[in-house]
Amino acid sequence: MTIRLSKNGKRMGRPPKNAVITSGQTFVIDQKHEAPKFELSSEEMIECSLVPINEFSHIKSETQKVGRYAQSTYSLNKFGKSGFVVLAYIETDLEKYRNEGISDEQIVNRCVNYLNQETKKKKPYGNLQLYGYKLISKFGKEIVAIEMVTDMKSNSNFWGTGNR
Repeated sequence: MTIRLSKNGKRMGRPPKNAVITSGQTFVIDQKHEAPKFELSSEEMIECSLVPINEFSHIKSETQKVGRYAQSTYSLNKFGKSGFVVLAYIETDLEKYRNEGISDEQIVNRCVNYLNQETKKKKPYGNLQLYGYKLISKFGKEIVAIEMVTDMKSNSNFWGTGNR
């Protein structure tokens, strides 16, 4: 393999990791990212519930759980050590809260606050933090598909275990 050179004698090929562009902007590649920070207030809660799902979407089963651990890799500093991503569906009365003037993001944040409540001296899902969400139509109604970060690697309420 031969090295290609430009007209001015510089080596041509892939730019370095910290490439300086001619416009003066510097792009840094391979940074670790934190989960998006959503402002949460402990007093603001909206009652909601996690929708039970089967282990495999195309096979009916008698046992159902309320979410599953994501098997994808996420760009989190604590991913695989103390942060594990959980995928779930949240069901709540979206229209009622929209009519009150609450945005979709605030509704989802308040639902996560509600799920973080302690029941009988423990949190059933661990310490949840919102990572991302999407409004979808499934099960004949509009629900929220949500990605949350939890500190529990293995929880009996979710299918699978946290990815390392």
